[in-house]
Amino acid sequence: MLQHLNDIPPIDLPPILQRYTYTTYAFLIYFLVTVWRRFFQRPPPPPPPPPHSRSQRSPSPPPPPPPPPHHHRPIRPLHLFLVTCTLLLDSICVHTYPVLSSGAIVITGASSGIGRAACISLAKDFKQYQIYAGVRSDKDAESIRNERITNLIPIHLDVTNPQQIQAAVETIVDSQQPLVALVNNAGVAIHDAPIELVDLKRWRFLYDVNVFGLVQTTQHFLPLLRLHQGRVINIGSIAGDISQPMWSPYASSKHAVEAITDSLRVEMRQFGISVSLIKPGEIKTNLYNAMQGNKEHHGGTDTDEWNIEQAYANSMKRCRPTTTTETRELYSEGLKNSLEFIHHCAITTDNGEVPSVVMTNHAITHAITSPTPRTRYVFGGGAAVWPANLILPDKITDVLHHWLFNLDGWKVFHQQWGKPLFKILNAVFYW
Repeated sequence: MLQHLNDIPPIDLPPILQRYTYTTYAFLIYFLVTVWRRFFQRPPPPPPPPPHSRSQRSPSPPPPPPPPPHHHRPIRPLHLFLVTCTLLLDSICVHTYPVLSSGAIVITGASSGIGRAACISLAKDFKQYQIYAGVRSDKDAESIRNERITNLIPIHLDVTNPQQIQAAVETIVDSQQPLVALVNNAGVAIHDAPIELVDLKRWRFLYDVNVFGLVQTTQHFLPLLRLHQGRVINIGSIAGDISQPMWSPYASSKHAVEAITDSLRVEMRQFGISVSLIKPGEIKTNLYNAMQGNKEHHGGTDTDEWNIEQAYANSMKRCRPTTTTETRELYSEGLKNSLEFIHHCAITTDNGEVPSVVMTNHAITHAITSPTPRTRYVFGGGAAVWPANLILPDKITDVLHHWLFNLDGWKVFHQQWGKPLFKILNAVFYW
């Protein structure tokens, strides 16, 4: 199940079901209720016979009348009312957006990972689009050119540099093409650590890229998007809803991206600009390598030399310099467990357990090309935890997170008997 890249096809619903979302939900619920009543609900037991004396024999009760044929059952007014309500919801709430047949797409953070994969996928599949891959160095730009794809163009775009952002805007203007979409993918992750130990300088750097960089890039490009009703796609994370221990800097920045996206989506509705949030769970990218503590940002690690003690020592080197040894020891067990989990996700998993960037490629493509793009795309390893985290009370999720990430409970679903169940849930919750 989902062992290879080719095993992950794009999954989508027929256009009519996307357009009539709530009506489809209503018919699905009605169908499930009907099946339950027809095949699983037991009829009530017959009433007991009336008491009678031995000398009197009561006449047998008449047989109950046969139920009317199913096809003669009239349509109930309540059913008509509910269908009318769902159709009204679809007409008001399910907004359709124009799909531009040609133009430019700008993707930030295209040096590696999700951004690079999306650039290459879109450029190969949609020759009518000019894909501008935002990178920060000449080396990364040369790597993009080496792909030898004619409609894939690298541009220098550091989201923390207003001058480079404005230069990228002018590049799109000079191309005389409509801006089809802005994909805000640029992001970094600092090594995971408890809040008490994280250096605020590193926390501010992460927010400069993940939050403020996304905001100022969007601000610069919105006038172009408004001209032709383009689209904004923000790359968030399930961590924006599920903030596990030791991940607070990264998770809090993605929570901010979630709030920004929700506000922007409503603000842009009147202009016909679609705004979508892509929320991957565990996805195989260099992000996990960066969070192992061996190398910063987009760096990786030599898998043959990785060991938990070295990763832990590297994480400790980047903590607040005023932190005492005694304080660091308080968190050593939980931090080592978290580092081991990150290393497992980055190195030793297959695509059924932690999917590849093919999933994010499909989601970005749908958010750009569908007339009814989704507001959120949730998928990836552990996606089933997302609705559970929204439903369960905090005190219950606190215990679960403590067990999963502080007490090595994650190994049950990644290395032990729960691994097949984990893969099945990933497939079921594949967007």
